Order: sequence, then C-alpha cells, then structure tokens
Amino acid sequence: MSWALDGVPSALDPLLGRLAVETAVQLAGWDLESVARFVESFATAPRRMFDISQSPSDGTRAASWALGTSDLFDGVVFSTLDCCGREEIARRIWRAQVTVLFGWLESERSGFVRRHRRALRECVSRSLLTADLDSLEWAEIARLTKAAFAAGDRRVELADEARAVRNALAHLEPIDYSRFARIRSLTHADRGEGDSA
Repeated sequence: MSWALDGVPSALDPLLGRLAVETAVQLAGWDLESVARFVESFATAPRRMFDISQSPSDGTRAASWALGTSDLFDGVVFSTLDCCGREEIARRIWRAQVTVLFGWLESERSGFVRRHRRALRECVSRSLLTADLDSLEWAEIARLTKAAFAAGDRRVELADEARAVRNALAHLEPIDYSRFARIRSLTHADRGEGDSA
C-alpha cells in the first residue's frame, strides 16, 4: 500500500488517490507491476476503478500456486484476475470501497450534522423525539432533512445519496462511478467547495 501510494499523482483528489490504490491492491494483490498499472490507469480515468468487468476470463481458468496464479494474500487464498469471475472481482472492488469510503462517509456525516445542526435539532424537537444529533445515522439524517428542507434541496439529495451508498456498502454491494461522482459533488457543494469528482 505504501509503495503504491507513492505512485499516485499529487494533483489527484486524495480520496480518489486512496481509493485507486486500495482498488489496485485488491485487484492485483502481490503483483506490484499490475498494481502500478492499475493506479496509473485509475489516476487518468477514475471511473475504471469502479468497473467490475476487469477480468479477461469468465473465471473458469483454475488458479494454481505452481503456475503463479494463486498465493496467500492477507492470509487468504488469492488468485490473479485472469482466474477470477465477475463475482470475485465485484467482491474485491467492494472491499476496496468499504475500506476507504466507510470512514469517509462517517467524516461526512459528522460534518453534515455540524453544519446543519440547527435545522436537524428543530426537526427532532417538532417530532417530540429525543435524539443525540451526533449519533444519528445517514438513514435518520435523510428522514430529518426531508422535513427540514424543500424537496430538491441539495442537502436532501446529499443525505439520501449518503444513505444509499452506506446501505449498499453495508450489504456487500460495490457502488458505481456515477453514484460516487454524485455524492462527491454533493459533499463538496455542501461544504461550499468546488466539484472535484
């Protein structure tokens, strides 16, 4: 990971850079040349790291330690991509995404609550519920933002997208590039920054 992080262009958004490296390592394992190629490819075209059809085969080729297509990686049997089917590739992409994006979503959740505390608190008060705003999950935040802001408001859209991304990752489903780009753009807008997805 550390070696691969050195190959990320400094101009690349840090979240995309970290996701590019994690995805490359999950796809290529111990093959450093492939990791470097993936990182370079993902840095120039980020949507590629969300592409589940990375394998040139249908997963029917048997992996073999003797042929160099199978080994232990992170303590489990790991096969090269040419021996993997779509389901295994989707699992590897999901692992990379959950490793990077779950923590990022939590940071965004905390910042969202801090920025919109007054509106969220008013909604909680009107509903006669008692809730610690800092412990609200994206599902609860999405429900409250629908009551606090007009339909079509970017804050409502952000909370709903974050809820959907969090739920997908929690249920072992990788997200696609368009969903990532949408939530990244919404989080930048919510913080008053330019779009960098």
